Amino acid sequence: MTHSSSNIKGYRVKMPRECKNSPDKFCYICGSVTLRQYKRQLTQRVKKLYELYFGCKVGDQDKSWAPHICCVRCTSSLSAWVKGKGTGLMFGVPMVWREPKDHSTDCYFCLTDIKGRNRKGKKSIVYPDLQSAIRPVLHSSHIPVPQPPSELPSDDTSNSDDSESQDATVAVESPLLCASLKSPTFLVNLLLALARSLFKSSMAALRILLNCSVG
Repeated sequence: MTHSSSNIKGYRVKMPRECKNSPDKFCYICGSVTLRQYKRQLTQRVKKLYELYFGCKVGDQDKSWAPHICCVRCTSSLSAWVKGKGTGLMFGVPMVWREPKDHSTDCYFCLTDIKGRNRKGKKSIVYPDLQSAIRPVLHSSHIPVPQPPSELPSDDTSNSDDSESQDATVAVESPLLCASLKSPTFLVNLLLALARSLFKSSMAALRILLNCSVG
């Protein structure tokens, strides 16, 4: 996978090489490593269930830096929820994907060590929480499990590609927006977390500069 170049405040960021792990080894919804036999496609029905549950659309499917599959656990949980037969997912805010700045400090797929992990070893995987990949937020009193719709969504897959393309351009921020509307405190906590992350990065850069100047 080759990341596209982007401009951030006048600086040109390039990610020319492929990620250590393919994005399509991870579930778009929960961010977990997904073995081949447990992979499912992000069909129109799954996208509709995602929208009903989280209040926002699946996005970034035209981007190389986002997963294009989901896991059977997420699809099964959503299918059971919409029929009123399950308790839903464990989280009320899904993974939020953004374009990474680089492979070494801000790439979810490079920083997640999945080498030699099989079905039993998946539980020991440590997932990073990055600016480009914000981990799901569990349900709470502020983010309760939504009520399923009174009518089941149809399996119509006749949506046009144009509408999907438009959705992909606006849905990147939607999970955070939905969460902040449900719980203003979540947005405050998220901003504080991002501020701490930026502070740590700045301090690390400062230490490197000081060490270089002393040397």
